[in-house]
Amino acid sequence: MNLTASGLHAAELCPARTHLPQFPRSHADADAGTLAHAIKELEAAPGEQVEVVFSLNTITGEAAIHPRNGHRGYPSVPDDPRIFGTTDAIRVEPERVVVIDHKTGFGYNVEPARSNLQLGFYAVAAARVYGKDAARVEIRHSSGHVDAHDMDAIALDVMFDRIREICTAARASSALPARVRPGDKQCWRCPCFARCPAQTQLALTLSSGVDARELPTLELTPDAVARGWAKLKQIRSVLNEIERAYRGYASEQPVQLSGGKFLGRREKSTESVDGRVAFEVLSETYGEAVAKSACEMETSKAAMTRALKDAVAKGRGAEALRDVLVAIKLKNGITTKTGYSVEEY
Repeated sequence: MNLTASGLHAAELCPARTHLPQFPRSHADADAGTLAHAIKELEAAPGEQVEVVFSLNTITGEAAIHPRNGHRGYPSVPDDPRIFGTTDAIRVEPERVVVIDHKTGFGYNVEPARSNLQLGFYAVAAARVYGKDAARVEIRHSSGHVDAHDMDAIALDVMFDRIREICTAARASSALPARVRPGDKQCWRCPCFARCPAQTQLALTLSSGVDARELPTLELTPDAVARGWAKLKQIRSVLNEIERAYRGYASEQPVQLSGGKFLGRREKSTESVDGRVAFEVLSETYGEAVAKSACEMETSKAAMTRALKDAVAKGRGAEALRDVLVAIKLKNGITTKTGYSVEEY
């Protein structure tokens, strides 16, 4: 069963995902979050334990702490009734445990502290490990806002029952044909997306044409728009996944399309201009007023074009910009980065 503390909410909405093949992939914001969490680990306040690995046995209710094994790698034992999870930080106080979760990104799809199953898991596990009857969960956003919720003994027991019910439903789903329940929250970045029966069926439907009853455009009613909008969002997510797969394939080898076109890698270069060097060059040539208009902490070709517009004769803007860029380049003030994109050409 593929279930950890971070997947509890999605598993509650779609138990079948805990048994479907998973194909996880990295995301830039998630990778940045991993780095930010590593920095937070170094900045932990006195008395805080960071990156604590908990397990919770959903049959016996027993909780335990485990040694860290890489970046949140957990034991894999068939039919293991335990769920594992790693909290960002905890603090053990005389009467309670405090669970801390750092959110370094935009917080999309993050449940509030009051109903957050992942934090509820940590609260139950930590309270049982340290013999406490109360817990506090805190979501600390990068903006400085803290969403906190206090849990007493009854709330902790209710949370454990909820977690146990999710696991029971997940185990039961393994004995049945996969009955998935698509939706915004459970499908967002789901590692099972590529092998999800619902998404596969939708892709097959799309390939043979969309039923007009599914996406009506005539004789609209509030009910028809609501149903069509939900289907449109699902279709969009499937198409995005298909496009990602096609672009990934074409990044390895060009694919010939109809009409003599290809889908494949295209190199692209982007230039960044050092604002300090640009300020120096513009000041020497056109005066400090123009330099201040073009440069702040950084600058760009567009900003310099706008600033030069009133500083040179009409029709000389492009030539003036070229001269400025040459001078900046001679002072090593332009950095070129080369990458690629997968495009149709």
